[in-house]
Amino acid sequence: MSSGIPVVSTNTWTDDRYIDDPSSFQVFVDSSRLLIQLSEVGSAVRSIVSGCMAFGVALNGSLSWILISGLAREQLVKLDF
Repeated sequence: MSSGIPVVSTNTWTDDRYIDDPSSFQVFVDSSRLLIQLSEVGSAVRSIVSGCMAFGVALNGSLSWILISGLAREQLVKLDF
């Protein structure tokens, strides 16, 4: 685990800065956390933590998951899960 934020390469992005990636993802919620799983479980080989945010990074450098911790129930309710 390292501290910081992930750096994203935008070299292949179009000028409008929009990429439509049709990949599926899963969202998991508990009493105070929100996890967005972008790839197969266990694909992350390292994590980067910045405050209440954590990012799982795969061996190829792609983002595997995003975890937001310390959310209040009121915040989770607004997400309408």
